[in-house]
Amino acid sequence: YWRSFTYAEDTLAGSKLATRGDAYEVWFTKELIGKTLTAQIRYTYIDYKYTGSNGFFANGGAPVKVDSAFGRAFDAIDTAQDLRFYIRYRY
Repeated sequence: YWRSFTYAEDTLAGSKLATRGDAYEVWFTKELIGKTLTAQIRYTYIDYKYTGSNGFFANGGAPVKVDSAFGRAFDAIDTAQDLRFYIRYRY
């Protein structure tokens, strides 16, 4: 069984660790005022190869290739992207 260990994922794109496929992430962090105030921009790209990513114990049946006829019949998600910008204050 496939079990994701990132159930508390808070992005709409889903967890990059629970992806059945490829996931890429780039980020840039800039110190604005030392370590006290920082800014970060982050981009995540997920390329799903199989259905059932982020599922709980293979919820939804056996995984099938996203680009197969069966995967297209269920309108499976092929790719996902997430872009975030943070400003963090450490006290």
